[in-house]
Amino acid sequence: MGGSLFQTGPDPLEVPRMPKAMYEVVKNWAQFKIMDHFICIASPIEGPGKKDFGDVDILLAMPTRPFASKEEIYQTLVNCLKPTRTVVDRGEDISLHFAVEFPAARTRRLKEIYEIESEDEEGEDKKSNESSESSNQSSYSSSAYSGGDGVEGPMTFKNRIERNQLLELKQKQPREHAEDQRTSQFVQIDIRLCETTKQFQWMLFNHAHGDMWSILGTVIRPYGLTVDTEALWVRIPEIEAHDRKLAKIRLTDNPEKVLRFLGLRSGVVWENPFKSVDDMFNYITECRFFSTEHFYPSSVYLQQSPSNLKSNDRRRMKQRPAFRQFIEEFLPKCRENKLFEVEPYSREDVKELAFGAFNVKFLYEMRLREFRFARQRDIVMKIIKSEVPEADVNDKMSKFYRAALVKALRRIILDGDHQYGVIVDFEVMDSNGNYNVGLISKFIAKNRILVGRNAMQQSHADYVQFLTRMENEAQADDNDRRRRLQRANARTEQAAEERARNFF
Repeated sequence: MGGSLFQTGPDPLEVPRMPKAMYEVVKNWAQFKIMDHFICIASPIEGPGKKDFGDVDILLAMPTRPFASKEEIYQTLVNCLKPTRTVVDRGEDISLHFAVEFPAARTRRLKEIYEIESEDEEGEDKKSNESSESSNQSSYSSSAYSGGDGVEGPMTFKNRIERNQLLELKQKQPREHAEDQRTSQFVQIDIRLCETTKQFQWMLFNHAHGDMWSILGTVIRPYGLTVDTEALWVRIPEIEAHDRKLAKIRLTDNPEKVLRFLGLRSGVVWENPFKSVDDMFNYITECRFFSTEHFYPSSVYLQQSPSNLKSNDRRRMKQRPAFRQFIEEFLPKCRENKLFEVEPYSREDVKELAFGAFNVKFLYEMRLREFRFARQRDIVMKIIKSEVPEADVNDKMSKFYRAALVKALRRIILDGDHQYGVIVDFEVMDSNGNYNVGLISKFIAKNRILVGRNAMQQSHADYVQFLTRMENEAQADDNDRRRRLQRANARTEQAAEERARNFF
């Protein structure tokens, strides 16, 4: 939310952006406050070069004890962090936003604990920046990632304070005095509880490195690939224009498999932030689907009329600095040096690669067949309705006749129904599973009068049968009512006789 959730409304709070040192203080404080209740606690790896933060994101999984309800989890987190205000997202997942008042004493003490660590990080960043500036030309002339040691290894996400460090930090937590409360500020802490450790790992992966997945998502989108908060997907072009959700075929939610398919390295790259934004950009170019041809020219992004951009791209250009820097600076330098100009694969190539890597060909083709079949039925229904004359809006019988005729033709053509005395004398579908539209139109024109008459007779017969059934049910209800009344009267008479015998 960027820390802006509590800054609007009738009684807004002042939630200033946090410098990096302050962000680390708040993140680690919140994590050890929660650690007694959840085994898995982590925050996504931050983006490179980020100097301030609007909020702190924390992911949780594996409660240390069973919770009876979502309300109990919510109350437990409230008791831990003691927020001044809360916002709870509606939905199946537990997603909470807290505005927490952060006293000055807590800030000062925790800053002292992490002072040496922060100075070491700043020194490393300074050396990295100097090295990056000296080799700036080479960073744009090669797709190789220039940061890190390049060691391949198992996927881990180490952007969290270790549990023993949390215990040590908890013992050092200072007491807050009344005078410290006078100099406080609010911070926004966003918490999401993951149902499984697999979802926990995926969310860390999908939100890692700041704007990186916004850029990578734009890289792979033209090839029919999508990465979202659930998994990596391949989209079916024919369905996509009609139903984006139905068009998605799930490939995997395993981070290692995603990186392997995209041609990106795992290991140390996914354990710590990139040393610079350029390092992250160079890593992105390692994706085997990367090509400058799939991006808008910079002039399109920067021109006065942004209406030519898609809404998502307009929002990213405005709200995501690294995405904007990638478009305004990195891509022009790639084009200037004639790098990544060739489109390495077609969308059809990538689809076949996905079939081979994730074994989804059967599901993909079955979904496409089902969609085409449903679309064909819709087309036939449009033909039937267009071939049947419109009813007189002022004539109820005319409207009833048209409705009965359309229903009968649908049953005859699409369902093979024989009750109307007319049989389709041709193959309704061809060898490719498509309806023979021309033959269907001729059949309707030839038989609609006969079908209409039979449909009305059938409707009348159905109506008579309905009335008979209703009369029988009413008669049965009357008989049942009379029987119940007779039984009640008999019981009453029997009770009266019993009382008379007892009296005498």
